[in-house]
Amino acid sequence: MVNHVTIQPNINPLSQDLDFDVIWVCENGRFCDAVDVFEANPEKNVVSYNAMLCGYLGIGDFMSAWKMLDKMDKKHVASWNAMINGYMKVGRIRETCELFDEMPKRNEVSYTIMILGCVGVSKFEKAWRWFVDMRRRGVMLDQKMFLVVLSVVIGLDNVVTLANLVTLAMKVGYNEDVVLGTGILNAFMRVGNFDMALRDAHLLRTGTYGDVVDGIVTNEQLKFEMITLYVEHPRPIEPPTEPTPPSPQPLKLTKKEQKKLQTQRRLARDKERQEMIRQGLVEPPKPKVKMSNLMKVLGSEATQHPTKLEMDIRSTAARCEQAHVDMNIARKLTPEEHPEKKERELFDDPNIARETIVSVYKMNDLSHPLTRFKVDVNAQENCLTGCAVISEGVSVFVVEGGKKSIKQYGKLILRRIDWVAAGKKEDDEVKMTMKMMVISLSTSVY
Repeated sequence: MVNHVTIQPNINPLSQDLDFDVIWVCENGRFCDAVDVFEANPEKNVVSYNAMLCGYLGIGDFMSAWKMLDKMDKKHVASWNAMINGYMKVGRIRETCELFDEMPKRNEVSYTIMILGCVGVSKFEKAWRWFVDMRRRGVMLDQKMFLVVLSVVIGLDNVVTLANLVTLAMKVGYNEDVVLGTGILNAFMRVGNFDMALRDAHLLRTGTYGDVVDGIVTNEQLKFEMITLYVEHPRPIEPPTEPTPPSPQPLKLTKKEQKKLQTQRRLARDKERQEMIRQGLVEPPKPKVKMSNLMKVLGSEATQHPTKLEMDIRSTAARCEQAHVDMNIARKLTPEEHPEKKERELFDDPNIARETIVSVYKMNDLSHPLTRFKVDVNAQENCLTGCAVISEGVSVFVVEGGKKSIKQYGKLILRRIDWVAAGKKEDDEVKMTMKMMVISLSTSVY
């Protein structure tokens, strides 16, 4: 048996309910039809009134919206929320605040509209006022809105309030959420309070440092189930400044093109010098006389005074050699200039932006003195800083520095150094023990 349904013209075919018909025609901008459907509804309720309110507010007809609100026998909190949302969307903050104060009842949606609207126009004091009023009335926000409130406190630049807010988040359990926990950490970092960052408070069973005595954390106070071998990479934060525009790249030539260009320049330079000699502007170079080509260059002059000529040639060669030695000594760097040159080579490349790269290396065993010496000395030679954590099962060390330094250090650590030789054994067990790998790499431009 087939059920036949009669569909009214110009009405949403998906529903014959008049309340949903009002919503449908309002969303499609047909307000004349919406008014007709609304008036034809014998039993008007909150849904139909709210649909008309949203329709009038959507086109900016606040007078008709107020008339519709006055017609309601029982004004629901959703109707008030629709009114304050309409005023907030057009930026009428003063009227929105007055309407919010007149509301007989408020819920989480009401406070969310007010806080988001005030944050959008940078009115952090008003947003904080609504948050305090919300807490006084016992209304709780969800975790996403709590991030918005954190941005409000950052705008107020109030460190004490931020600390109280984070304590509240930890009591409620918001710090278990990774996104919100990262937002809490970023909030502390933004205001420069690194001591209160509570980076590892979620590892404590109580969630606070109140039970920690003299900075010593016992095994009973830790949540060992949250400590794993995996590395949690936080979401990268964009730098507050605009990145520097890339420098113009020089035209890259092949080896064959470079040699051809050098030959052309040399021929042009020799031709110009020959032309100046021909015009008498430059003296012609003296012939290069050596003991091997003495007779070929001088000819008959070499037979007149051979001993005198030989002494002149040898003294000239000695003077040239001494001048070469003196030039090398003058160009030689002093012990104070050697580190400056190395630092200049590592950091003063105009084609590379100044940045700090942090790399984390994991090694199964870092207890041998020779192994620690290699890690430490190579880091110092490449102008790197960092620290190491040594334990029985696994050891981790962190280094930070410039891009070129990190690249050279990575090649030394991962390729060139024979870590097996530090154990003075060649069996497979030692090879597995001395395994080295990089587990993290992050960059921050400054």
